[in-house]
Amino acid sequence: MGSKDKESGKEEEIWTCGGCKKDFKDANSKLLECERCDGHYSVLCAKMSDGEYELLSNRKDIHWFCGDCDTKAMQSIQLAKEIDKKLGEFMKKVDENLKNIEKDIEMKLAEKANTAQVMEQMKDLETRINKQLQDCTSHKEMDEALVSYAEITKTTIKQDLTS
Repeated sequence: MGSKDKESGKEEEIWTCGGCKKDFKDANSKLLECERCDGHYSVLCAKMSDGEYELLSNRKDIHWFCGDCDTKAMQSIQLAKEIDKKLGEFMKKVDENLKNIEKDIEMKLAEKANTAQVMEQMKDLETRINKQLQDCTSHKEMDEALVSYAEITKTTIKQDLTS
C-alpha cells in the first residue's frame, strides 16, 4: 500500500500489520508478508523471534503464511499430494492401457502379415494347380491322340487281314 507525501510529492510505502493494525513506514521494519494473502504482520504479532525472522528474511526457499492462511495452505498442500497420488495411479492405468493397445496392434499386424503370407501361399498353390491342370490337359490330348492312332492302326490291320 502506498500513499503520497504531500510535502515531497514522493510515494512512500506504508505497511499495515494485519494483527495489531499498526502502520509501518520504515523499510527496515520487521514485517513478514504472507505468501498466500499478501498481508503483512509484525514480528511481535507473528510471535516470532528475531532469529526466526532473520532466517525467513534471508532464505527464499522457506515459505511463511499468516495464521488465517496457514490452515488453508496446509489443506492445499495435502490436496496437492492427494491429486499427485491419484494422478500417478491414473497415469499407471493409462500406461497399462497403452501397453495393451500396443500389444493388440502388434497382434493385428502379425495377423495381417500372416494373412498376406497365406494369400501368397494360396496364389502359389493356385499357380501349381493350374500348371498341373494344363499338364493333365496335355496328357489327355496325347491320350486321345494315342487312342485315335490305335483305332486307325486297328482299322488298318483289320483291312490288311481281310484283304
